[in-house]
Amino acid sequence: MRASDLTTVDHPVLVFLQPTTKRINNSVAWRSRCKACGKESLVGAAQIKRKSHNTCVHCTSLKELDSRKL
Repeated sequence: MRASDLTTVDHPVLVFLQPTTKRINNSVAWRSRCKACGKESLVGAAQIKRKSHNTCVHCTSLKELDSRKL
C-alpha cells in the first residue's frame, strides 16, 4: 500500500511536516505542527483521512486547565 502525502493537506489546525517510521493504529504517524501554539505532535494518517483529528493536543490541554476554577 502506498503512503499518502499529507504535506499538501489544508488542515485548519495542523501543518503536516513529514512521515515517520512509527505507526498509530496501523497507519503512518506524521510529525505535525500546530498553527496556533507551534508545538509538534504525531498524528495518524488514517485519523486525518477520516477527519477525526481536528484539535491540537497541547492547545486543548491548556484550554481545559485555564477553564478550571481553583
